[in-house]
Amino acid sequence: AAAVAEASPIRPRDYTLPIFLVIIAAHGALMRAHWCAFRFPPTIALAIAGYAFALLLAIGQIVGYQNQWIVAGAALAIATGTMIAGIWWDLTDIRRETERSQVAFWLHCLAGVLMSRALFWLLTGTGMEDGKLILTGLPVADLPYVLLMVAGAAVISLLLDRRSLLVGCLVPTVGIFDQFGNGVLAAVMGLLVAGSSLIFFSVTWNDLRTRLLAIVPPRLAAQLPRTSLTVSGQRPTRRRSELWRLR
Repeated sequence: AAAVAEASPIRPRDYTLPIFLVIIAAHGALMRAHWCAFRFPPTIALAIAGYAFALLLAIGQIVGYQNQWIVAGAALAIATGTMIAGIWWDLTDIRRETERSQVAFWLHCLAGVLMSRALFWLLTGTGMEDGKLILTGLPVADLPYVLLMVAGAAVISLLLDRRSLLVGCLVPTVGIFDQFGNGVLAAVMGLLVAGSSLIFFSVTWNDLRTRLLAIVPPRLAAQLPRTSLTVSGQRPTRRRSELWRLR
């Protein structure tokens, strides 16, 4: 009897998947209820962030983190979808008169963070299975990849007149040069890259956007946010019916 018991042990039930699905469903229900009740602008971005984290975690467990490019590709797809959602919210309020533009702001922040992580992962091969937000382990020789990523984010940000996407791409690079073995030095160098980029774009933003829009087809430029135009009348009140009216 003892030999039979050892040959066929009773395995405890694995409740990981049911608990995971319950948490996902609870997260979606909570975010939806919060959005319907308060119309809080960051709610949609928080909902997407929760689902993105859960999806990437599940993919990582299924394919294994040795196939990092699969997880990175999924992160890039989520980031692209989030950015498209932010662009849609932006284009429904091109004069930035309502809180739709604030929803777009947070979506672009999230898209920038996810996109920088995914692109850094794909281009340099540096993994992020540890789940850290800050990018680490970048050799100085790979600095052009970071600059290329910043340039791409800058073009999209200038077209949309939306700095949050650019900031979202730069935030994860704060500790990017930790190969020197000094956390303080890595943070200083990362802050130098991020800070100098933000200062440069802040000083030259209007001029760069004017030059960029000059080469964009007029039909496309007409659909882009135009925050420099004078809007007559008072800004909308905080009554929901006026805040969320499509124009």
